[in-house]
Amino acid sequence: MIIPILYMLYILAYAAVPFLYKSKRPAMLQFYLRMAWRRSFRRCYTLGMLATLMVFHFYHLNFFGNVHELALSSIACLALYSHKNTERAFDFLQR
Repeated sequence: MIIPILYMLYILAYAAVPFLYKSKRPAMLQFYLRMAWRRSFRRCYTLGMLATLMVFHFYHLNFFGNVHELALSSIACLALYSHKNTERAFDFLQR
């Protein structure tokens, strides 16, 4: 019973993050500066993204059991596994 609840919370979190990301609050401005100037902070951020995607995969497989629905998300996980490739991808998306 708890896995479907956690799965729905992950869906809501992924839906709410884009609205919170463009905030002008001091905490978010400090986050932007840290992301711009520190490589270790960017690496931690990408590893955090990878961890949340892997947890989402776990919940999705336990809830639905269909592996084929996770194909695109699995490609994103593979891309996030290498920090150099992730840096290049974020740089490409920024330009």
